[in-house]
Amino acid sequence: MSKQEPLAYRYAVARLNPERPEWHYTMTKTRPDSQPLYASHQWIGLDDDEVHQAFCHAEYETPYRWDEDPEAWCKAFAAYIEAKLKEKNHG
Repeated sequence: MSKQEPLAYRYAVARLNPERPEWHYTMTKTRPDSQPLYASHQWIGLDDDEVHQAFCHAEYETPYRWDEDPEAWCKAFAAYIEAKLKEKNHG
C-alpha cells in the first residue's frame, strides 16, 4: 500500500494567548512548520456495476419515469447512490 498523501496543511499563527493559536489552512505546504492533515480513512467509491444497479433501481424499481418526472427519477437515483456509498464507507 502506498503512503497516503496529505489532504491539506495547517500552521499556527500566534495570538495573545499562545495556548490557543489561530490555525490557517492551505492546500500546499507553504511554511516549514506546516502540519500535514490526512483523511481518517480511504474513501471507497462505486464501481461501474454499482452505478448501473443504481440506474436500474431508478428506472425499473420505482414508479418514476424519466420522461414524465425527471426530478423524482433523479432523486431516486441519487438516494440509491447515497445509500450505497454510506454502506461502503460507514458500515
